[in-house]
Amino acid sequence: MHEAKRLGLDDDVDTIIQALDDERRKIDRYLSRRGLPHRSSPRRSYADLAMRYGRKDDLWTYYLSHEMVHGSDAAWLYRRKKVDGTVALSNRTTDAQILTAAAAFAIRSVLHSARAASDMFGWNARDLLEGIIEQVALLEENAPV
Repeated sequence: MHEAKRLGLDDDVDTIIQALDDERRKIDRYLSRRGLPHRSSPRRSYADLAMRYGRKDDLWTYYLSHEMVHGSDAAWLYRRKKVDGTVALSNRTTDAQILTAAAAFAIRSVLHSARAASDMFGWNARDLLEGIIEQVALLEENAPV
């Protein structure tokens, strides 16, 4: 919002900033009640987080998917499109390894998010999700090349 004001896109950002600050305080109170680290905690780089959570091999795929979302030459080469209501990689590449790695990365990312939510909200799904994550890893290892 400060950047919008600086660029002259919006003169009065105080109300929006106040609302964002209020929302941030609500989130911090929620995190405190749950015993979770606050957003104001120092942020780790994606590389640090990948190393910490054993997803080093997924780091390059994360960077590639980021490029796909935000646009670049890599996004053009390996672009996405909707196919029958689902998002799929386009046939700009026929490289089975790239297609398999991208699909496995997406699946693992969703499962890791679900596992984190399960832990945060006290759901009893961690073992089930861990088992599915292991199955995805085995499918990726045994994928045809």
